[in-house]
Amino acid sequence: MEKRTAAGGGPADRQAYLTAFHADELATHVLLRQLALRGEPAAGFGLVAEVTQIDAAHAILGTAYTGALALADPTHWDAQRLDRAMRGLDRSINGRLDALAERLAAQISRILDESEAAERARFETLTRVLWVTMILSILLMAALLWRAMADRTARA
Repeated sequence: MEKRTAAGGGPADRQAYLTAFHADELATHVLLRQLALRGEPAAGFGLVAEVTQIDAAHAILGTAYTGALALADPTHWDAQRLDRAMRGLDRSINGRLDALAERLAAQISRILDESEAAERARFETLTRVLWVTMILSILLMAALLWRAMADRTARA
């Protein structure tokens, strides 16, 4: 959620502000939807439900902010005054997004740790298999050499 601040001014400034505000609102909604869709495999993590709730809360906040924009004087309005009037309304959403980011980071860290542990286990298994294969190969070569030597001695 990007904060839009402008000095305010006339109708052209207001329209530019509104256009940028709506573009940011749409971009935030799209990013939250993408996060929810990408998080579908991690349904046990609760990502989809949390992102959906945050997106809904963000839409409500956007409606409140749009309503406040509509009430502002279109001929001479002050975006900073409007921001001050709406200050703090986005704190709960920002807090939820921060908490979600922390949970995602912890989840990713856990998954990476599990992946590294599985990789180490595969490497150790592969190492053991290679050692066993080399030892069996040496034993087989020794048995063949012994047999060849025994056959040569028996013929002589």
